[in-house]
Amino acid sequence: MEHSAAGAAGGGDLAAPAPAAAILARILTGVVDEPRRTAAALIGEFGSLGGLLAGSSNRIERLAGSGVAPLVDALGQAVHEILHERIAERPLLGDWVALLDYLRADLAHRRIEQVRLLHLDAGNRLIRDELLSEGTVDGAPVPVREVVASCLELGSAALILVHNHPSGDPQPSKADIAITHALAAVCRQIGIVVHDHLIIAAAGHVSLRARGDLA
Repeated sequence: MEHSAAGAAGGGDLAAPAPAAAILARILTGVVDEPRRTAAALIGEFGSLGGLLAGSSNRIERLAGSGVAPLVDALGQAVHEILHERIAERPLLGDWVALLDYLRADLAHRRIEQVRLLHLDAGNRLIRDELLSEGTVDGAPVPVREVVASCLELGSAALILVHNHPSGDPQPSKADIAITHALAAVCRQIGIVVHDHLIIAAAGHVSLRARGDLA
């Protein structure tokens, strides 16, 4: 048995766990000595299952022991694969809910900003989900030249630009809007359509096209 997080949750009997903690406790049964206490401590630390899946292995190990971090990592990969299957091999623009579920699961709780490119073919099917850049808690670069080079290499017909806001607020900055205009203009010159720029955060998402910032 691995080290439990009983100390972190305090003594005495536990009240009925919240749904996220109850699900996690079932997953941890047989892995830690006291799965309900460990689950409560982890959800308390990370705020949600999504936050836990995006959490660092070191933080997880400090609370729950070394056996839990690989399990959480595997769980995160399984969730990612299940959601990826929903958007693979089909036109992305026809199932916006599935696309947002996929992006929120992967990006909403990250502590570092990532910029991703969803490369689409002429039928708007996903060619590749590319990590373009990774930055700090409040910024990541969008190198337009690299975007163009990647599109030409993959034969992309269209793009969806995506990035997350670790602050939790999905509202775009002036820089977000400016880079969207710049990227769309360059892509237009080489026949590539930028369908949208999506900003994902814990509080929700924003579509720059829906806001009118991408004509």
